[in-house]
Amino acid sequence: MPIHQLVQILQNAATATGDGTAFVCEGLAFATFQITGTFVATITFEATIDLTNWVAVQAKNENDGSVATTATAAGLYSFHIAGYRRARARVTWTSGTSITVTAKGTELAPGVSMADVDISDAISTEAKQDVIIGELEAQNSLIQDTYDYIGLTYTGSNLTTVVYKTGGAGGTTVSTLTLAYTGAVLDSVTQS
Repeated sequence: MPIHQLVQILQNAATATGDGTAFVCEGLAFATFQITGTFVATITFEATIDLTNWVAVQAKNENDGSVATTATAAGLYSFHIAGYRRARARVTWTSGTSITVTAKGTELAPGVSMADVDISDAISTEAKQDVIIGELEAQNSLIQDTYDYIGLTYTGSNLTTVVYKTGGAGGTTVSTLTLAYTGAVLDSVTQS
């Protein structure tokens, strides 16, 4: 089964402040933005669900492992995009020659288990939860039914149960995922 991926230029030799082109996230789980050029500028990583309101999102600098919503240097910056409709790299220009931002998004590769997903201790519990849920939903085969509510249960800082329901918190359960760990490493996900 081939891995779905998309490569798109978001900022093409930009020399001014601007939003650039929005990256289409549907069907994808992860994205890496490659920033190149000679510049003094701030690149803000943003995402939207409603295509109107953009929110700054954290990206991991693949060079030094730091996590932030902005970048001021060339490099590779990665983040999960499952659940977003669009993502962008908004430039606030100061000076320089130009900035180019190229994005590559991929779905979770077939045969990759959740144990292969690196969830760095540098990100918050909420961000870890978003990564896990995004990965589970990206697999599409785990949750076949329609739902409008997701309930979460934790043991310590580990997400251990995800309950999908219709009709809100008090509604009917359509699926339950149970997550098993060895320490902080996710070993398996079981659907019931």
